[in-house]
Amino acid sequence: DPAVTGKPALIRKRTGECIPIVGKAFSIGSTPGMVDYCISGNSAVASRHAEVRVKDGKCYLVQLAPKASTKVDGVAVAPRVETPLHTGTVIAIADEEFLVQM
Repeated sequence: DPAVTGKPALIRKRTGECIPIVGKAFSIGSTPGMVDYCISGNSAVASRHAEVRVKDGKCYLVQLAPKASTKVDGVAVAPRVETPLHTGTVIAIADEEFLVQM
């Protein structure tokens, strides 16, 4: 539980799964073994779609795939640009939504 550990996490809205953000760059995508968290069975998710970067106690989302669909609170993000994340932020990776917990 992020509230107990003080570590950032993502809550996958569709399943309620809590995904702890581990390390300084936590990758998300569709190819097992290439990413830290795999979203399988969704052709709209790129192999290495995005990553959450942790710097100085703050989190940022970076879209890795140039043509991927990634949104933060409903706003499309540009590839390779760090977008700040906060508790309550909703990340959409293709049509998969995640709630940020800090």
